[in-house]
Amino acid sequence: MTQQLTVQAPPPEPVDNLKRMLADIELDRQRIKKTPPQDVAGVVREIIDTVLVFQKDLIGELIQHRDWTSGVVGDVDGRLEELETQAEGGGTQFLLEDAEKFKALAQGVDFIISTMSKIPGVSMEGEVGVQLGKLKTLAGECLTIIDESTLEEDDDEDEEPGAEVSEGGHGSGPG
Repeated sequence: MTQQLTVQAPPPEPVDNLKRMLADIELDRQRIKKTPPQDVAGVVREIIDTVLVFQKDLIGELIQHRDWTSGVVGDVDGRLEELETQAEGGGTQFLLEDAEKFKALAQGVDFIISTMSKIPGVSMEGEVGVQLGKLKTLAGECLTIIDESTLEEDDDEDEEPGAEVSEGGHGSGPG
């Protein structure tokens, strides 16, 4: 059995429309220089058939370049945001067991302050009340942060640990 080698022609080079337009303009310029229009009607025909067609093609090219550039800039912006997020460590992330400890601490602070406010004779006014109010608010904020940034335990051993992040306790992945 013999094998035949087939030689394939290289793919044609992509057409550079701007270079093509430049060459076309030079050909039109030479043609008009050689045989200029003889009357107003000829000049009008030349404008319609040459100048306006060139402008239309050029505007089409500009639109394509604008759209391409907008897409590239959008991709670059998205990638920069992604890199900035990665550089910042992607925000706070807790392992499940650590999250449970911090959550218990924040809930405990909230419970103690709520309980203290119900004890007769304990004053929740003045500077003590202000500080306890701040602690209660902070405990609530910490609980929200813990709920939004606790890493989920992953049963799938193929994925890297810590690859999924719970967002607000609902679902996983970046959001």
